[in-house]
Amino acid sequence: TMVQGLSLPVLIERGQLVRESDGLAMSSRNVRLSEAGRTSAVVLSRALKACRLQVAAGVRDSATLIGVASDTIGRESRVELEYFTIVDEETLEPVAKVTPTSRALLAAWVDGVRLIDTDRLE
Repeated sequence: TMVQGLSLPVLIERGQLVRESDGLAMSSRNVRLSEAGRTSAVVLSRALKACRLQVAAGVRDSATLIGVASDTIGRESRVELEYFTIVDEETLEPVAKVTPTSRALLAAWVDGVRLIDTDRLE
């Protein structure tokens, strides 16, 4: 990481991502969503879940998984996907194949609000 490479006296601690009961990542931005937008935004966590299920079934190809996520999100007309990528969680470099250190990252727009989400795929 940059912190290690530059020998910065910084400790990075990872925390758990907290989700609402319906799966949407908790964020102060969620209050800016309309009721319909809030309902639509749940597709983001559904897309991550769809990818995890594909990985559990043996799919490791990132391009295939990105397609699954894009298709899932694309079915929700109120949500505009900005990006969905799969990276190594240490380097944040994109990966072609999912490994135990792979993480999906996404950003999307709902009601003019930019939402982000992430999850490990294995």
